[in-house]
Amino acid sequence: MSKEPAGGRSIDEVLDLLKDPKFCAEAARTITEAAGIAAQVSSFKEGRFQIEQLGVRFIERWGVLPPTSGELLDPDPRRRCVEAIVSGRWGVVPIFPWTTNRQIKARVVNMRPVIRKQHRDALVNRHAQLVGWLEAIGFDRPTIAHAVFGRTTGLRRPTQATAIARTPERRERELYEEYRGLGLTHSQIQQKVYRRLQGSEAVASAAVRMTDRR
Repeated sequence: MSKEPAGGRSIDEVLDLLKDPKFCAEAARTITEAAGIAAQVSSFKEGRFQIEQLGVRFIERWGVLPPTSGELLDPDPRRRCVEAIVSGRWGVVPIFPWTTNRQIKARVVNMRPVIRKQHRDALVNRHAQLVGWLEAIGFDRPTIAHAVFGRTTGLRRPTQATAIARTPERRERELYEEYRGLGLTHSQIQQKVYRRLQGSEAVASAAVRMTDRR
């Protein structure tokens, strides 16, 4: 990761760019131009230089790469409602003279979980796009986890001392015996036990990584 991502801007300042009409308009034009170039060439390699030049021009103006998706450029909350309707994320309850209130309520109850899940999927998709963009700019995962998901804990791996202090002694002995059975030296066993207790990465970082894979 870059030591000074976004030309020294904070992640909150970068996210505020998505509220700037000028930034969004220029980013949308850049995305459209890049799509036009990609449509005219036979391979990515052929159009790579032109697309990279678009990115350079944008960075010189705004200090960051443009988002790769136009969805991040339209914060209008009505957009999600319209997209939900267009994509079929809605339901119809047919009501006839003989339809009872009980039947209406039953249909609504059956539809709500499906529609709610699809709206959550849309939010997850937006988070994934934000994560991908912010990582491309150079922000680390703990910073992204705090800004995008509001995480305040699990941003860093626990220290060795903290990991040991919060682990029951029985669990530590179990791990020690597990690795001793592999024929490892005492030093190797300790190293593996400590790594296991600390985890390979912070919880928040893992959450960001999994979101970015979606």
